[in-house]
Amino acid sequence: MLDEVEDSWYKEMFYFMCLTGVRVGELGGLKWSDIDFEKKVICINRSLSCSYCNGVKREILVSPKTVNSIRQVPFLGEMDEILESQREKQVKLKKELGARWRSGDEFDDLVFTTSMGSPCSRYIVQKEIKRRSSE
Repeated sequence: MLDEVEDSWYKEMFYFMCLTGVRVGELGGLKWSDIDFEKKVICINRSLSCSYCNGVKREILVSPKTVNSIRQVPFLGEMDEILESQREKQVKLKKELGARWRSGDEFDDLVFTTSMGSPCSRYIVQKEIKRRSSE
């Protein structure tokens, strides 16, 4: 599967998921401030919740479902390189898009976003997996 995402905007996201085992909602709620590059740990303390109400998509950051879900995940493998690559890619795109970058307010500091800056919900992840597996 990782070979299939080599040329994808979501490459780092899939590598991150494989190395950490985080849930998709936790991935969507991860902020840069949750990553401690000195201690080499990732703090999981929120999740992205996505629901539809009367046909309107609603995304919010929430506390994880259980107390045990709040945890620290150590860096494994090439985690430093994956995160640095994601940060560089995101910073470059934010500059290029300017006001069109969609991430704002509570979503301003998200690590994994779409190429337009929206949060990466489970729908985004599922769509990308389906697209890559059918090629």
